Amino acid sequence: MRQTATNEFRDGMNLDLHPLVTPKTVLTDNLNGTFITYNGNELCLQNDRGNTKTASLSPGFTAIGAKEHNGIIYIVSVNEDVTEIGTYPGVD
Repeated sequence: MRQTATNEFRDGMNLDLHPLVTPKTVLTDNLNGTFITYNGNELCLQNDRGNTKTASLSPGFTAIGAKEHNGIIYIVSVNEDVTEIGTYPGVD
């Protein structure tokens, strides 16, 4: 059964703690995101357009759909004659 957890990252980002002692109120990883504070009191995590290419489709293909399941994104893409299904992160 799928479990959902809601975390509140009110203490910012901390990359230095061991996972066993990291409180649930800090963020430990972030790709293409920025923290914004106003008057030092509020904290907002904003999604930024990334400048780091982390994945790409095969040449000539266009994505027509994507779905995330258990941390893996499944992507369906097509060109004129072929349909392709890929994953991110990819399978080793």
